[in-house]
Amino acid sequence: DSRLLPIHYACALQPPPDVIAALSSIHLDGLASRESYFGRMPLHVACLKNSSLQCIHELLRPYPMACLVQDRFGRLPLHYALSNGAPFEVVQELVDTSPMSARIKEKNGWLPLHVACHMGMSDSILLLLLDAYPNGAIARNRRGLPPKVPTELLEEHLDRHQLDYDALSSTDSSKSDDDQGHHRIDITRPYQPILQAYIA
Repeated sequence: DSRLLPIHYACALQPPPDVIAALSSIHLDGLASRESYFGRMPLHVACLKNSSLQCIHELLRPYPMACLVQDRFGRLPLHYALSNGAPFEVVQELVDTSPMSARIKEKNGWLPLHVACHMGMSDSILLLLLDAYPNGAIARNRRGLPPKVPTELLEEHLDRHQLDYDALSSTDSSKSDDDQGHHRIDITRPYQPILQAYIA
């Protein structure tokens, strides 16, 4: 007995959003309830079963913190959405609701970005995850491997976050003062081993 509530069952069947809304209104606490076997909440199940954007929205609207809840494997709803080929709009809804979710690793050290790269998700999804967590490109899993971001996309990401890495210059030993007195750094420096590995 894994103590499944009606809303868990409903999320497993890809229901219309009004069913989720009705179940939520009847038993709001059910949105925060974990089934006892895998420790998954309704949002985990909905993402695992590739539910529609409207269903995901109905689950998130009253309980946005569900985005940050990890199951017994350390996985977020975002991990499951990516591993099951969710469309961009669903991934965007999850990330926009909680950008922190892009930074959380599961038990094997996989970020959502690792999953997205492994599953061959679209460039727009990869950039969405990189924008939410720029340093995700150099984060390593328990096997010591970074996400396999395509080289061209990684370069686009570096260009996009020029200012973000300038802001981190106070912790970088290669900084130097520009004409306006601000610190500037080589933003490609932390990525060189990855870029070289891809080019090789």
